[in-house]
Amino acid sequence: MSDPRPLIDRCPGLTRPFRASDGAIVRVRRPGGRLPTAVLRHLLGIAERWGDGRVQVTTRTNLQVRALPIEEDGAVPDEIADAVRATGLIPPTHELVRNILCSPLGAIDLQPMVAELDEELQEIPLLEQLAGRFMWAFDNGTGDVAGEPWDVCYQALDEERGIVALDNGRAWEVSRTDAVSTMLALAQEVQLARTETERPVWHSRELAYHLGDDIPDPTDRPLQVTGPLAVGTYGDALLAGVPLGLFTAEMIRALPVLADVTLTPWRQVLVPGAARDAEAYAAAGYVVDAADPWASVSACTGLPNCVKSSIDTVAAAERLVEAARKDPSLVHRPVHISGCDRRCGKPHGEHVDLLAPADPAAALSALREVTVA
Repeated sequence: MSDPRPLIDRCPGLTRPFRASDGAIVRVRRPGGRLPTAVLRHLLGIAERWGDGRVQVTTRTNLQVRALPIEEDGAVPDEIADAVRATGLIPPTHELVRNILCSPLGAIDLQPMVAELDEELQEIPLLEQLAGRFMWAFDNGTGDVAGEPWDVCYQALDEERGIVALDNGRAWEVSRTDAVSTMLALAQEVQLARTETERPVWHSRELAYHLGDDIPDPTDRPLQVTGPLAVGTYGDALLAGVPLGLFTAEMIRALPVLADVTLTPWRQVLVPGAARDAEAYAAAGYVVDAADPWASVSACTGLPNCVKSSIDTVAAAERLVEAARKDPSLVHRPVHISGCDRRCGKPHGEHVDLLAPADPAAALSALREVTVA
């Protein structure tokens, strides 16, 4: 079977917009997912003036705006580029090296490590060439982001020590002080190995197993993996789901003006102090109850915005959610609807894969009967 992987990396950014059927897609980086709500409002302003009026959060906690005008040379107009740069999210270099996850909840705050890694990687020219899908993960010991498809992961054992792991199976126990330098050294090994291959390589697991030989004393201690966090209240904070990852204007304007929020890889936003206002957030369009079908249904972009899709996936997801509200047994685990076999945006963990279903509810019902039988 031939490898369908494209010869070039097409992950979109401001310096490399992706030309879709509805216009340009521009994605901006937010290492660790934490950002001021003012940035979301600024991106919303861009989306309302030039795009489709929505801001999308990706499964790598980045943000994107689509349906933007695009010039003949493939760039967005200067006025839009300047507006995007005004968010403060576009670094002078390494714009496309941006997938840095961090546990949003827990006693150990790893956001300072995220900032340290992001600052130091921008000082290493070699790392600017990393694949757009290369992903770093900082797990505070809860096991949440450790379950994502990272290339290099740090998982805290306590405040002072943790495990650095490469996705080819190798791992090392290190002090928190040494963790970032170890992760950067591994990333450089990955990029050097990528330059020696003849075919496109996006992840370290696709490269020779000897990666990491320069770091002594590997450990056999496994990472702890739990999985995605459920929407709901956590103390005084609210972890609210963003249906299909699409922030509407009403949703963004419902967020506190002077606050930082944290995006998660599961298309959620953590809002400090908002637990008491869960009903208001639900009215604005957020998912605040884990039993809501929208907490378990995702979809790719679909028609009409993606010409590769054979169905309108958003409409299909809406029909499925409507059916699941009448029959909750339809959706009892994550479901992803794809318009083509690329399956963009699918969740990493266990889920029901619906490929271009004409009737999603009927497809799930049939699948459930087969499973039960």
